[in-house]
This record gives sequence, structure tokens and C-alpha cells, in this order.
Amino acid sequence: MRSYITRTDVNSFVWDDVDAWVKSKERTHLVQGVNILNLGSGHSYGMLALQVNKRGCGYMIMASDDVYSAFNYVSDILLPGAVYDTVGYTQTVRKIHQISMDTKAYVWFGHCVVQFRTLRKSHDGKFYT
Repeated sequence: MRSYITRTDVNSFVWDDVDAWVKSKERTHLVQGVNILNLGSGHSYGMLALQVNKRGCGYMIMASDDVYSAFNYVSDILLPGAVYDTVGYTQTVRKIHQISMDTKAYVWFGHCVVQFRTLRKSHDGKFYT
């Protein structure tokens, strides 16, 4: 955050990119049934998730690093090991909770081995269980 405030480019941080990200809207329609969710900072400077409405399956939120696993998605929101902004991470998880409740969306976590084992894979011909 200091790099953003001081307007400096450091390592992979490019001020103009982050500034555009900060000023962008929370939800961007990509194509029919797909939205990009701008969830703010958390694990890193800016977090994205995909919200997909698959006919016959309903809504899914592909959370990636926004929520690592079901372990981090509990009501007390447990932080993962690598987090840039702990307050932002907590807010991001709460946003995903709210969007999930509002749309009855199934959340795919970015690094949840337990969840991955329960999902039907593409060779099964289905999106998820």
C-alpha cells in the first residue's frame, strides 16, 4: 500500500495498473453469464474472481486466491499464510459470502484439495457436484 500512496513502481507493482484497478467498478460484465468481480486488496494488491452463471448449474464463484480453501471461508475468517492486506482479505471473504448468499452461488476455492476431490472433472461430463 505504501507504494501506491507514494506513487512508486516497485518490483511487480506498477502504480498506473493498481490505480486503474482501485478506480474500477466492483463487477464487470465480460460475456453472457460471466462477470469479473473486483474484490479489492487481500492476498495481493487487487483480487479478481469470476462469477459464472451456467445454465442448468446455477451460479458459481471461482474465488482463486481470494479465498484459499473452505478452511479460510468460515464465519471467523481464518487468514492464510501469505496475505498482503489482512483487513482487505477479511472484507474480500465477506463480499464473496454476500454475493454467494444473494445469488445462491457455489464457491470454488483456489487451493482446496478437499473440495477438489469432490468435484466432477471435465472427463465426467459435468461442471460440479
